[in-house]
Amino acid sequence: MVGVFDVLYHRNVGDDAIAARECLRVLKPGGAIVVTDSALGILAGPHDVAMHGARRYSARGIRELLAGAGFAVERAGYGNFLLFPVAGPWRAPPAMVRRRRHLGALGCLPAPAWINGILGFVYGAEAFLLRFADLPIGTSIIAIARKP
Repeated sequence: MVGVFDVLYHRNVGDDAIAARECLRVLKPGGAIVVTDSALGILAGPHDVAMHGARRYSARGIRELLAGAGFAVERAGYGNFLLFPVAGPWRAPPAMVRRRRHLGALGCLPAPAWINGILGFVYGAEAFLLRFADLPIGTSIIAIARKP
């Protein structure tokens, strides 16, 4: 198994298709790749700059990337679905981004323990939902594929 967690979006990954093909190369037949990464280009903002992000993916885009590399894609959907109603508006609108520009990388600071506790509960609920279906929208992308 190969885990690729928040890697493909990075600006130091010059060609994400080459990276995907390399993951395929190192897997044995039937081996799996699990990918998580940043979703939806409309959410790009100061946090992406601070984290050296170069791209974001849609479910269709990650599916095409992995299939183009030779993978059989089993699942491709979104994560952070339950937080999207809060995170989406905070991240997306350009007017809000301009107003928050002075915050710089503030979105990269550690969260207080009580917030992490709440987020742990939310992520647990989402993990339960993911057992049954791919989620329709979110701030992260999740994909599982296999080498034929």
